[in-house]
Amino acid sequence: MANGVWHTGYDIEINLSLPDLGHEDRPDLLREITASVADRDPQLLECLAHHHGRECLSESGGKSPWMFIRRGRVGGRRPLVASHVPITHKATPAESAQHKATKERIVDTASRSGLEADAEVSTANRRTVSDALVTGPGGIRIGWEIQYHHISPSSVHRRSVNAVQHEITPLWVAKDRTASLIDRAPWARVDDMPWKEIADGKEMLIRGGYRYLQVWK
Repeated sequence: MANGVWHTGYDIEINLSLPDLGHEDRPDLLREITASVADRDPQLLECLAHHHGRECLSESGGKSPWMFIRRGRVGGRRPLVASHVPITHKATPAESAQHKATKERIVDTASRSGLEADAEVSTANRRTVSDALVTGPGGIRIGWEIQYHHISPSSVHRRSVNAVQHEITPLWVAKDRTASLIDRAPWARVDDMPWKEIADGKEMLIRGGYRYLQVWK
């Protein structure tokens, strides 16, 4: 439980201990944040520790970094408290293997092409971690985000904006034509391939998302 959360839609910190939540200019804020998770973006409210790049014990214990607000019970009072939303989707072994193989494929291909490439690179504020960061001519940096399972549109936008603020061009990779990230950020869709074929170097066709191709030599 916590007495504060981060509102990802407004980019503001909410203090649950204050009657006006710390934002007297937003009279509808209480109604918005106490709405059922099923009736709003499940990633609307974020753990403050997660937002600021600190370790959160609840996440370490298997909870998500996203929050919901409820009324507690302390004596005769009913204060607002924030709790972590349980993780409803964990990557299956097959999804995890696909993700790892795709990440390694990107880094290996870029390196063999003479580009600088690293895996799991975080931004300075630790709010975004690129699965693979490729640096090209002139210091142009592409941050590959491999997203083979569901992610909310707000998270795609927030993480993309954070990457751009750190001079990284995000490039999201999906395998599902209905993925929520499509058309919300630079993206590419590939086939749903077994991890072994990805790791063995089988051709990965881009089925959609690109505007044009630029060859770097």
